[in-house]
Amino acid sequence: METQDQTGNTGTPPDAASVHRAATELYHQRRFAEIVDICERAEAQGMYNADVAAVHSVALMKLHRTADATDFLQRMLYYFPSDARLHFNLGAAYQAAYKRGEAREEFQIARRLDPAYVGQKVNKLTMLRVSVAAVAFVLFFVAFVFWPHTRWLAIGLIGALILLTLFVLVMSIRARNTNRILINGGILVIWLLLLGLVIVAPIHL
Repeated sequence: METQDQTGNTGTPPDAASVHRAATELYHQRRFAEIVDICERAEAQGMYNADVAAVHSVALMKLHRTADATDFLQRMLYYFPSDARLHFNLGAAYQAAYKRGEAREEFQIARRLDPAYVGQKVNKLTMLRVSVAAVAFVLFFVAFVFWPHTRWLAIGLIGALILLTLFVLVMSIRARNTNRILINGGILVIWLLLLGLVIVAPIHL
């Protein structure tokens, strides 16, 4: 994967294409920290291209280094402004940081630059969010309209949302993102209060 000099020391692959192949192989092995290391060394030696930047940014996101990924992608887009993957990844980084407007703008740019591949990824991401929101709305509507017969459905839905919020909160803590910690902490409190209300609510209204 890496080259060796005459002393047997490992080094950076000899060109950008080799760096990308090595980083991609590491990605399949989920060795994200090693990807960042090899890509940073390649960049320092001037062996870099948009392919390497794309996998480098994804590795930073996988390590929950959202702020680093955002800064890195903004810098890389100065050199590769027409690369749809980098715009998509920056949109994902903004989305993870709850910067919805900036994320939407980057996704739109990515879709315009590469409608056939990256654009389809943006569309699928959008449809997934819409579908999840629609299903959640319908389930909550059914749960409360047919109350108290759907009491346990409401409890189950709120419990699932609590687990999801806990997961996001843990990821926010790992990423040391203060804004996300505060937002998701507040959301968690709201869901817990609502769960308590549903549990203690009288069976017959």
